[in-house]
Amino acid sequence: MTDLLKNKREITRLQILVEVAENQPAVSQKEVADAIGITPQAVSDYMSSLVEEGFVNKRRRGRYEITKEGADVVLSHAQSLEAYVDHVMQEVVGNVFVDTAVADDDVQAGDVVSLSMRDGFLRASSVGGDGETEPPRARAVTDASEGEDVGVTEFDGLIEFERGTVTVVRVPSVEDGGSRAVDESTLAETVGDKPVYALGTEAVVALEKTGVGYRRHAVAEAVVEASHNGVSSTVVAVEGRVGSLTDELSAEGVEYETLDTTTGQK
Repeated sequence: MTDLLKNKREITRLQILVEVAENQPAVSQKEVADAIGITPQAVSDYMSSLVEEGFVNKRRRGRYEITKEGADVVLSHAQSLEAYVDHVMQEVVGNVFVDTAVADDDVQAGDVVSLSMRDGFLRASSVGGDGETEPPRARAVTDASEGEDVGVTEFDGLIEFERGTVTVVRVPSVEDGGSRAVDESTLAETVGDKPVYALGTEAVVALEKTGVGYRRHAVAEAVVEASHNGVSSTVVAVEGRVGSLTDELSAEGVEYETLDTTTGQK
């Protein structure tokens, strides 16, 4: 552990320096105290020491600014903390955290595996016990035959894949014709072979007429999760629920397009 984290006084001094640097030249002792959760008197004591050491300059009306020397202290501590965080994430958490992948071939515990994303699943391909492979890679912690689930840990590198998109197919409300206004052949062609979800009774009835399989619960959550795992999907939604769905997709950064089931046009 970095020495900074062992010394509460140094942590507080660093917090004060950061607050001064971030808000100068108009920061007061009370503002610093409120920001870091200690009393103004405690801040005053720390400020006196920091001014004496040349890390902070006191301006008129009880305002403060950081000096070059103070900025160097912040930078030094920040670099120390960054190294510690890297150690925790890469060498501690990475070695403890175990995720589940689908084995693309036979894998033995201890094997170095190559990682990829396909069909919404993390995939692991064995390259041998201590074989060399380019990132992204991990190490298997369980045996697995091809197609079985395998535990992987000691991750190295980022897995690159394209996020899935969502096609939102509008169905008129019952007042405007509902499922009767839907071109069934157009709807069946539009949904294709992607996972299909139904949002609203009119949408369910329209899909029932086409014979297309669908899911109807937790639709927004399901398609967002699918997108984040690289799977594209289709949502057949009654007109009145399209807006809330697309708002949620936008908020989650999911790309989508909307189509009209009566014409097949955007």
